[in-house]
Amino acid sequence: VLEDDLISPIDVDFDYQQLEQTQGRGAYIQTLNQPTAQELKTALREPEGWHIFFFAGHSKSLHDNSIGSFVLNQREKPLSIDELKAELVVAISNGLQIAIFNSCDGLGLANQLASLNLPQSIVMREPVPDEVAKDFLQQFLREFSHNQSLFESVRRSRQYLRQKYDHQSKYPGASWLPTIVRNPAVSLPRWNDFIAESPLPLKVLIPVSI
Repeated sequence: VLEDDLISPIDVDFDYQQLEQTQGRGAYIQTLNQPTAQELKTALREPEGWHIFFFAGHSKSLHDNSIGSFVLNQREKPLSIDELKAELVVAISNGLQIAIFNSCDGLGLANQLASLNLPQSIVMREPVPDEVAKDFLQQFLREFSHNQSLFESVRRSRQYLRQKYDHQSKYPGASWLPTIVRNPAVSLPRWNDFIAESPLPLKVLIPVSI
């Protein structure tokens, strides 16, 4: 289902570099470089758990946004949330709070994660140009790692995209793409909440795709 999307190159190294910089703010980063599905499942089941799951790469949702899938590597078919259901349930019970998909057309992924009671996801509503995705991530991490709320971090990042892109003909409406899908019964976390609540640093799992 992702053949058209795979035509577009993605600079996932930039995403990693931005996340790596948050180690100075107390984060622990584990990167899985084009992992197999089994390697990802094993990582999600780690007993010590993860606070944030971040994905950089290619993804796509069905037209009704009921199901999403994402590409882990060039050897296996796209992976759906349903195929990770058991592992994600474990990860959520072990403290997973946020999933961030800095990839195209992620509402299907977010809706499936919400059905598993993941507190919140950040996804792109539609296909997103790589330049826009990189700018969003850079601005979001700058805000969130300095202890802005999740909602405020996304709001300010969208404002940045609005100022940079929305008046251009190249990427009109870019600020509309990032969105939070959240469980209203759960408080939106701040960066320092993760640091204070755990003897471990804020833990971020990153399966980096092609």
